[in-house]
This record gives sequence, structure tokens and C-alpha cells, in this order.
Amino acid sequence: DPGAGGGALSGGRASPHGGPGDHASLDRSDARYRRWYLRQRRAVENALVYPRARQLALDQGAVVYEVVVRRDGSLARPPRRKRSSGFADMDRAASDALLAALPFSPLPADLAPGRAAIRVDLTVEFSSPLVR
Repeated sequence: DPGAGGGALSGGRASPHGGPGDHASLDRSDARYRRWYLRQRRAVENALVYPRARQLALDQGAVVYEVVVRRDGSLARPPRRKRSSGFADMDRAASDALLAALPFSPLPADLAPGRAAIRVDLTVEFSSPLVR
């Protein structure tokens, strides 16, 4: 599927990665968090479309969005772009994929107990297999 992210067969790789924000009590190395985060990451990755014009131009970039996720998986506020890729269509594609992946899975009950929400920084990277 031209324009879709996810691998060389689709003309490029577009994948989100990253971790939570500055919530000191949330242990990123906790296996429960890692499992939850990877599920959300896959959902965004599956919805991500690498803009065709950027693929053809061999453009690459990364976008960083901050999301505040409630315990039920909904967002407490709209995603906030912390860093642009430098390309409006890539920024838009990353935002569209993030929104299409909502709601996220609920947080595990024993993860960050006492917190109504957690902040997660999500980096969405667009890279072409033709550029080294």
C-alpha cells in the first residue's frame, strides 16, 4: 500500500517511539508499563500513513507529541506537539494516526496508583529505507 508506514514494502518506515514525561513515580522500566505502552505504540503505528510527497522527495523527520492519558485510556486534553518534523504534512499524519488510535487501552489498575492520568511523550519517526 503506497503511502502506508511500517516497512520497506510500503515505501518507508514510520513508527512512534518514546516514553512518558516527567512523572517521577512512574517507572518506565516496569514491565506493566512497557506492555501497555507498546500496545499503544502499535495502535498508532498501524494507523500511520507516510505522506506520499515526503516519500517521493526522500524526506525524513520526527514529530514529538505530548499526550496526557487518563486511566480509562482517553486523553485528558488534546495532544500537544512539542517538536515539529519540519514538514506540515508529516506533523499532520502523526497527529492523525495518534487520534485514530484512540482511545488507548486503560492503564493497568496497579500502574501509577493514585494518579488520574499519566503524561506520555510520543515520538513519531518517518524514515526512508532509501536514505542512509
